[in-house]
Amino acid sequence: APDEEFEIDTILNDQPFYPTEVNLKSIVWNGYTYVVATNTSKYSATTLSADGNTWTIDKITSQNINLTDIVYAEGRYVMTSSNSATPLLLSYDGVVWNANGEFTPFDSTAYDITNYDVSAISADTPYLNSVTHNNDLWLAAGKNIIVSTNLYHWNLRSEEHTSELQS
Repeated sequence: APDEEFEIDTILNDQPFYPTEVNLKSIVWNGYTYVVATNTSKYSATTLSADGNTWTIDKITSQNINLTDIVYAEGRYVMTSSNSATPLLLSYDGVVWNANGEFTPFDSTAYDITNYDVSAISADTPYLNSVTHNNDLWLAAGKNIIVSTNLYHWNLRSEEHTSELQS
């Protein structure tokens, strides 16, 4: 009926949906939240959801580092990438991530400058495809196979074993 029609008072702008070209690589559930390793054409991120219906995307890097996998164990997240500068990323909350870099010793910077001490991840490998955890041992594989018990110091498995697994 004409008397039930409303005037158009909202004008929608024609603008592209953002973000586009989202590539979800791997997903974990920590008991409360889904955390997804995500690549877009412009950056890498985590995509988060508590219910599986509503999702948010949190940018980790300002460029795509090609995240490849994510695992959650012992209250920590580990992501792998095929980027040689950052083959591993570590997080305690799925939002703030630590990667390769300089070690910042305890109390070397004031609390109001950096609110936590930064520890560098040491992993001598050009890229990684996957990561897993079993019996207090972390294992990541790609061009090489590396293992860790503390997530900060990763050791290359013998090249003999690596070449056996590649064949």
